[in-house]
Amino acid sequence: MATVVNRKAQAHVAHHGGGGLILGGVLAAVLFAIFAVIVSASTGGAMSPLVIGVAFGLICTGFGIVYHFTH
Repeated sequence: MATVVNRKAQAHVAHHGGGGLILGGVLAAVLFAIFAVIVSASTGGAMSPLVIGVAFGLICTGFGIVYHFTH
């Protein structure tokens, strides 16, 4: 039989999911933003990687938040 501490720890871990998706979305947005700055500096104004990165980051962060509150 599991102790009270183990039951609470297991429930806590089972409930708090999605943190990796949230962090991954934020880091993906930052990575694409850095890439967009590098591309913009070398080509003179192409900002499409920034738009792609922000969209991808927001979508991934949104999935992480929804997953966190529903599981």
